[in-house]
Amino acid sequence: MKMLPMTIVSVSLLWLVACADDSGEQATGPVGGNAPAASNTAGNAAASNRTSASGTARSKNYSGFDIAGIYLGMSPEEATSALKAYDPSVVIKQDAINFTYNALGQRYKTDSFPHYMVGTVPGGSVSLDVRFSYPPEPLTVVMVSRGHRQKVEPVSQELYVASLVEKYGAPARDSGSMNARDGVERTLEWPIGTGTNQCLPEGAGSAPPILERIARQLPNVSPASVETCIAVLRYVLRGDPVSQASGNMFDVTAAAKAEFASQDWIQSLIDEKSKPGTEKPKL
Repeated sequence: MKMLPMTIVSVSLLWLVACADDSGEQATGPVGGNAPAASNTAGNAAASNRTSASGTARSKNYSGFDIAGIYLGMSPEEATSALKAYDPSVVIKQDAINFTYNALGQRYKTDSFPHYMVGTVPGGSVSLDVRFSYPPEPLTVVMVSRGHRQKVEPVSQELYVASLVEKYGAPARDSGSMNARDGVERTLEWPIGTGTNQCLPEGAGSAPPILERIARQLPNVSPASVETCIAVLRYVLRGDPVSQASGNMFDVTAAAKAEFASQDWIQSLIDEKSKPGTEKPKL
């Protein structure tokens, strides 16, 4: 599978706090053709991007699993509203990036678009991480995770599991309480959809970009082959009583298909900028 290297440079914006805080984290990942890259645009673009890539606010009735009221498939605006509804005091940090690419020795960049947001409840006991798909299609939530640290009066595994079952139903997999390196640990999983292919290797990170990681598992990965990727809601409870709980759900198919579309989009931009001229030069 042909891929283009893409670099993501992040500059973040904090909402619901007095001032913004910039960071300089950098990551790499794949996109298709002639060495495009992705860089961050700070300021208002990070807080309320309204370009064609992000689309407009949508109002839908969602079904299936949610984490803190956030559903897979939500728009950035809907995910933001859900975070604020979950806890009005939540501090939201959002990151916007743009793709940069080269054509005929010139460097170009796309409009900026939201890449991820993190919501932290004051005190740091609960954090929520939301990742979005890539353009050019309207951006949607493809991954949601929740981290919960119980530093004061932690509840037992039994009580935590009862709360999860009350919200999500009986899990398809429950490892039971098992000895781990840092104490006891318990993993519970609920399937999402009807996928049958394990498209990501065990232990692979669950955030875009992911095509390179899928290619390690499926050498001939294609838009058609990712249609059957397995998706699950997974919770890992550490300790008993539970000192830390981590929940995650990731729509591998939606994220991978968006990356394929993004490859085609960037390549079309490169091709457009690389068109040969038709006029004879003046000598």
